[in-house]
Amino acid sequence: MVIILKANKPKKTKRCTRTFVRVWSFCLFLYSQTESRKHNEKENSGLQVAGDRYNVYRRNHNGSNLTMYYSHYVQVESKINDFNQSIEQLQESQSGKTDSGSNRQPENMDKYKTDYDTDTREHSRSDGVTSSRSNGYINIEALKKDSLAYNEALKQNQNLRLKGDNYIYSALDLTKYGIYDNIYGYVSAPSIGMELPIYLGANDDTMGFGAGHLCYTSLPTGGTDTNVVLAGHTGYIGRWLFDSVSSLSVGDEVSVTTYFGKLDYKVTHVLNREPNDSDLLFIEKGKDKLTLITCIDGGSARRVVVCER
Repeated sequence: MVIILKANKPKKTKRCTRTFVRVWSFCLFLYSQTESRKHNEKENSGLQVAGDRYNVYRRNHNGSNLTMYYSHYVQVESKINDFNQSIEQLQESQSGKTDSGSNRQPENMDKYKTDYDTDTREHSRSDGVTSSRSNGYINIEALKKDSLAYNEALKQNQNLRLKGDNYIYSALDLTKYGIYDNIYGYVSAPSIGMELPIYLGANDDTMGFGAGHLCYTSLPTGGTDTNVVLAGHTGYIGRWLFDSVSSLSVGDEVSVTTYFGKLDYKVTHVLNREPNDSDLLFIEKGKDKLTLITCIDGGSARRVVVCER
């Protein structure tokens, strides 16, 4: 009897060891799958916004360039967060919560003061805000004053100025106001999950990263006799820009946020136009408009979304 026990004991131990290893391996497998799923959900959470842009992009591009797309999405979010932070700092400085802006002389004012004209220099120490997006100081008062003056002049001679390809230029030199990333604000449309920075000038350099503002169309300050025209790419490899604009419907909300506040528009018309049609770019008397333009049908036509306040 003792001999039998001695002979069977090692077999039982080996059997238990194998069972334990199998159970432990299975637990490790389940744990790794769970962690992998959590990681993927966390990575994709930033992409799965309204309209499920991530899955739309993956379907349209057969899963290619997802790393490039995600990288661009993170960059856009970072730029918008920086812009909102600048606005918060402006509000704090105006309410007296901090000593930035109007309550102190910017340390590096002398660095760029020579770039200002006399009129701008006279009020360059008031209504400002410190910001990580600039060299330390943004002159909001001067930016608003010059934006309003630009829009007022545009009412008189837009027909003479908006011609050819001069829409590619910047309506204002933002470096004069302490802004060095050329971002004037950002445009958002909740129904399609779109939120993009607005760069001055509709050209290859700006439209590869966000919405390009067409020079010699109105700047987004609000008010009658204005038409802010923004253009963006559709189908840009690795980046989701104006791809969802074609999905906007009449009644959808579109907003533009700048240092001066938030302008809320509603879509009134969604049209298809030929590439050379320009009548919708011009100011319409008595209207406060925002116009979004993007390519469709491989660039052979344009989708034009007209919004009003």
